[in-house]
Amino acid sequence: MKKNRLTMLFLGIVTLAVVIVYLAGGLGAASEGSHQSTLSGRVVINEIMASNSGAVPAADGGFYDWIELYNTTGEDIDISSWGLSDDATVAAKWVFAGGTVIPAHGYLVVWCSDLDQTDPAGELHTSFKLKAGQDTVVLSDNGGSMADAVAVVTVSDGCTMARNEQTGELEES
Repeated sequence: MKKNRLTMLFLGIVTLAVVIVYLAGGLGAASEGSHQSTLSGRVVINEIMASNSGAVPAADGGFYDWIELYNTTGEDIDISSWGLSDDATVAAKWVFAGGTVIPAHGYLVVWCSDLDQTDPAGELHTSFKLKAGQDTVVLSDNGGSMADAVAVVTVSDGCTMARNEQTGELEES
């Protein structure tokens, strides 16, 4: 129990450090001429599976890690040009294509398969895979600002890190 508390404290400190570095401009400084989105914080990383060896199949039958995003608002949100990354120092390793929309109070699953598929009419697959205990998932808006970030902790195979509705924190489920 004490080891779990220390692990959670360590991960909290790492996540806080990532946020501070990011906000200081080290990760998400918008490029010249881009505009910042007013939607940050309204789309969150809701759930992550970083050890999917047979729990949830993609349409092609593969068992890839995945990230689930959630639109916390009552309005559809267009996340075209938003980015995902598995590296806290790179805001958008993979970018959502034009026309990618998360419906009001809706969810969007993105497979972390290294297949690099961005067509919003099909399944979305990032150009990277997740490594539990090593990666930080970063969601950045179309202006390059961090909308959400989560340190990926090691959980039991087939389990996820899911957002607790009461606390807003991600925990093993």
